[in-house]
Amino acid sequence: MRAVKFTFEGSPEFDGFAQGTTWNGLDNVSITPEERERIAKWFEDGGDTDTAELLREHPVEENGLLDLSGGYATQIMPDRSEQISQEMRDALAEISPDWEDSSWGNDACDSFENDALRLKLWCDYVNPEHREIDGARFTVCRMDENGQSEHPALLATEEWSEVVDFLKLQHANVPGFN
Repeated sequence: MRAVKFTFEGSPEFDGFAQGTTWNGLDNVSITPEERERIAKWFEDGGDTDTAELLREHPVEENGLLDLSGGYATQIMPDRSEQISQEMRDALAEISPDWEDSSWGNDACDSFENDALRLKLWCDYVNPEHREIDGARFTVCRMDENGQSEHPALLATEEWSEVVDFLKLQHANVPGFN
């Protein structure tokens, strides 16, 4: 089993372990007794005391975990490390040291900003099914004076090489940049 983040529909993310199987199209996960309490509290706070009670009565298996397969609507969250590779970080650093990782946990995808150029690069999941927002994997936008992305995007593409070419051109067109 591998450690994962998972959700119930409309829930925050919880910690669990992927079993590598599905039930009725849902991911089978196991959880620790400590995580069971966090989840039960979430159900209670939402007014679902029956599910909270059932979860608290759920038996702990010999491995010390609770198996939530076959009855709980769990969905494993994709790993955000899929969004930005080391190759991409290296390419941005080569273009200019002014590119800074601006990723934030509540954003739909990871990002980089270049304050000197007032550009923001959004990097979404490789698999379009994992993307929270429909659109291209890579999007480059101007930033307004508050650092917010302006629309429409300057570039939207699935190809990293197109992003690199575009950003090199942006740097070449600004006096004083290499």
